[in-house]
Amino acid sequence: MTIPREILVVEDDTNLNRMLCDQLERLGHKTRGIGSIAALRETVTNGAPDLAFVDMNLPDGDGFAVMEALGGACPVIFLTAFGSVDHAVRAVRAGAADYLLKPVSRDKLEIALSKALTTMDMERHVRFLEDRTRKLQKQTVVGDSPGTAEMRRLIAVYAAADSPVLIRGEGGTGKEMIARTIHETGLRAEGRFVPVECETPDEARLDSELFGHERGAFAGAEERREGLIELAQGGTVYLNDIADLAPRLQAKLLRVMESGQFRRLGGAQTMTADVRIIAGTRRDLERLSIEGAFRSELFYRLNAFTLHVPPLRDRPGDIAALARHFISERSFLRDVDKRLAVDALHALMDYDWPGNVRELRNVVERALIMSGTDLDIRPDHLALPGTVSGGARGGIVLSYPDPPTMEQLRDDYIAQLLQRFDENRSLVAKAMGISERNLYRLLRKS
Repeated sequence: MTIPREILVVEDDTNLNRMLCDQLERLGHKTRGIGSIAALRETVTNGAPDLAFVDMNLPDGDGFAVMEALGGACPVIFLTAFGSVDHAVRAVRAGAADYLLKPVSRDKLEIALSKALTTMDMERHVRFLEDRTRKLQKQTVVGDSPGTAEMRRLIAVYAAADSPVLIRGEGGTGKEMIARTIHETGLRAEGRFVPVECETPDEARLDSELFGHERGAFAGAEERREGLIELAQGGTVYLNDIADLAPRLQAKLLRVMESGQFRRLGGAQTMTADVRIIAGTRRDLERLSIEGAFRSELFYRLNAFTLHVPPLRDRPGDIAALARHFISERSFLRDVDKRLAVDALHALMDYDWPGNVRELRNVVERALIMSGTDLDIRPDHLALPGTVSGGARGGIVLSYPDPPTMEQLRDDYIAQLLQRFDENRSLVAKAMGISERNLYRLLRKS
């Protein structure tokens, strides 16, 4: 099945222009024909095409001026009635996708078009892989507690559907892993899984990252760039901490979910997206929607299918299985098969895990290193914060040889809390009695 593309034909011969447009439309594409560079500049202000066929000799300039006006926003195939080796070499060096002699037969047109679009899609895929270097490994839900069994059941149910899913749970519980498992065992498993962090003070940057931008949309936007929603076509977008999504971006996301349509930042052209949305949150979206802090229509769209990930302290029966799973995962254990000593396992079971599964993974990985060549991992290798019994925590001690500044006290206090709570900013903010946004601002200052 041909994916319809937006193709621009820049040719001052009216009859040839119409013939090319007709042939391209019969191949299943959308076309627009214009006859000058001036018309091109007016056209691309509303969004660049996916590909352009360009006459080398136009009334107000040549094909190279057209390439400059497009700014690399799309592939260009040159058309000329005066072919020469020099022209072809110059066109390729300028970045042209191909070079066709007039009159252009339908077969040659179709071959050149197919080659250019295939190359464009491959380059887009490479950019995606470069931008998102996380490994797409098959995920498993480890543990046999009742809470984990219920999660496993809901994952199977939601994987068989294609509806939005809202995953609720504290930081570090594994919401992204759950989302990835739904994707990789679902209908869109052959597509991409694209995770996005919504917690950022830079709304314009997140807008560009999610929905893409046109050339000139903001300072430094020198070329058109597809957003993650475009790159995830046919796959799944996971939005972590969706409660932090700005209201304007909530409205754009809602439109994608309702109609599959959106516009790039700085663009007027309506784009289409075929993606599944899965969102994660550690906050109460229902309360936020009632208070007006989160768009209620978006909440209702997301809340139809929900999955709660219990904190690790509520499913202690999973701790041993998770710890052993993390031990077996490590590729650097070459000659020694590590195992947890009984007292180390008891220490893990007695700890309250404020950082949840993420903290457990970090503790195990640190213990693997600290245990060296020892076969058994002992309690001292775990180096759990504070005392183990009942999850009791030690106090905060800050010591300086000279009187510190307020900034030093602030930065060192936050650093100790981040270490104690395993980088869980939600718990750090709670301990400090401030909001996560205020904590984020403090971290930017430090």
